Amino acid sequence: MRKKKTSVDRLQISRFKLDSLLDITLSINDNLPTEDLLSKYESILRNKLGIGKIIIFKHSLRWECIL
Repeated sequence: MRKKKTSVDRLQISRFKLDSLLDITLSINDNLPTEDLLSKYESILRNKLGIGKIIIFKHSLRWECIL
């Protein structure tokens, strides 16, 4: 029975990963603005994964914190 539970857990994690990747990919293909993409990414990290601290940098002429 334990093996079946482990398989179900792995399937749920894989499905979550694929659904999240699809959501971001479709957003990119829809040419959403950077702010919207970052918002979706932040939502996945905070709400679905429970990650509290996030920081993302962008480099143009200098490094800039964008999230």
